[in-house]
Amino acid sequence: MFYSFLLRSLWPFPGIVIIFVFDPQTGPMKKKLTLLLLFLLPLTISQGQSLRANLSFCSFWSPQDGPFIETYLSVEGRSIQWNKVGEGFQGTLEVTMIFRQGEKVANFGKYALHSPLLEDTSNINVNIIDQQRFILPDGEYAFEVSLKDMYGDTAVIRHEQMLSISFPEQQAAFSGIEFLESYTRTEEPGPLSKSGFDMVPYVYNYFPETQGRIRFYAELYHTDALLGEGNPFLTAVFVRSFETGEMIKDLYHRRRETAAPVIPLLKELSIENLPSGNYELVLEARDSQNELITASSIFFHRINPGVQLQLKDVAALDVSATFVEKMRSTDSLASYIQSLSPISSELERVFAERNLINADLGLMQQYFLNFWLVRDDLNPQQAWEEYYARVRHVEHHFKTLIKKGFETDRGIVYLKYGPPNTIAQSHHEPSAYPYEIWHYYELRNQRNKRFVFYTRDLITNDFELIHSDAMGELANYRWQVDVMRRTTDGYDLDSKSVEDHWGGRIDTYYRDPR
Repeated sequence: MFYSFLLRSLWPFPGIVIIFVFDPQTGPMKKKLTLLLLFLLPLTISQGQSLRANLSFCSFWSPQDGPFIETYLSVEGRSIQWNKVGEGFQGTLEVTMIFRQGEKVANFGKYALHSPLLEDTSNINVNIIDQQRFILPDGEYAFEVSLKDMYGDTAVIRHEQMLSISFPEQQAAFSGIEFLESYTRTEEPGPLSKSGFDMVPYVYNYFPETQGRIRFYAELYHTDALLGEGNPFLTAVFVRSFETGEMIKDLYHRRRETAAPVIPLLKELSIENLPSGNYELVLEARDSQNELITASSIFFHRINPGVQLQLKDVAALDVSATFVEKMRSTDSLASYIQSLSPISSELERVFAERNLINADLGLMQQYFLNFWLVRDDLNPQQAWEEYYARVRHVEHHFKTLIKKGFETDRGIVYLKYGPPNTIAQSHHEPSAYPYEIWHYYELRNQRNKRFVFYTRDLITNDFELIHSDAMGELANYRWQVDVMRRTTDGYDLDSKSVEDHWGGRIDTYYRDPR
């Protein structure tokens, strides 16, 4: 689902945000809503005057309406065509959203999304945000979205995403976590109102250095059923590294709560000193015995080049009487450190690149020990030995004539996530380049995630990652076209799939892993 470090489908953030709300199916939303999940879907094409948009969606529940999906669409005003209308200029998009269960359409919406009237289009600096609501029972759905610029000649953007709605009864559970652009106290309840606040969604999970705070909203349900209404418990909010799981010590907050059917959580955290990297924002609820009741998390990426790992922090370590003390070959230790890249945080990668290329043996030992103490302070040696066994595995299976195993895309994915549950290999389809589809049943709190690799030949053994639906990874909605480019020209930018070819099983392997 996501991009290489979330950068391949983002663009500069305009300074002005215009909010549009269009709800043709259900009318004004109730004030009491509960939020379950939030994902980002990159919907970006590059072709001349490119239509650029991002979409997030949330699953809610309310006592009046039951489960429903709320969608947030952000379109960059500079990426659409503006037409003369009356005394100004206006852009119009045709938006289609469909929710399917098998062949059945469970709910849908098709509508024209109009921009505001602008007097001048020489310097367009607006985003258009559209909010929709679709009532859906618990279940699994295929969510299809398409966008068309009604005044432009660019291709239609299409995207499909699987989603799940589930609200277990009598079980404490967090909602998902909604990032917010801003929030203010509600004066007149409207479509953006929740728990007494008007909340403008932040439709990205990318936070550049100009963003010094993370604002978010979530809810916690049914603690009264589990603990008894009015009984005390604790909620915790913290940030942890996506790669290492290490908690960021300055971003941990606890609060005493009282059990109730619904507990809203509206908070903001300062991330001015948070280094660049991939992270998770985590919510926990714990009982009076500090036992975990339930938890929820959401992925985000931070760009903050002004904050770096300090050399003095590493140089203070004493490696004597540790397993690292026996590593006395600078060449071997340099290779070991290079093999850590797939599981390193961005902060660690930058530090190693800047400080360890020509470093002395002592600093390399200190860095290596610090790396494994962060991941397992009780037994860092065992953690390294288990990882090194995987390094040897990828070296044996994935190395090429010019790359070590841990430098190849398959090796990187294997080291980051472990062995996949299934691998569908197709090296000899008549119309496709050789490809592999790796499937993981469980992947860091994600389910049913896939990685697609392909190569233009089998001689080099270098399979390139071309698409994944896992968080934080490269997403390419046209991956099938690229894999089948052996016999398909691929110039139709409106196409995300290809016609059936004799002997082709690419769609079957992706949708039905084996």
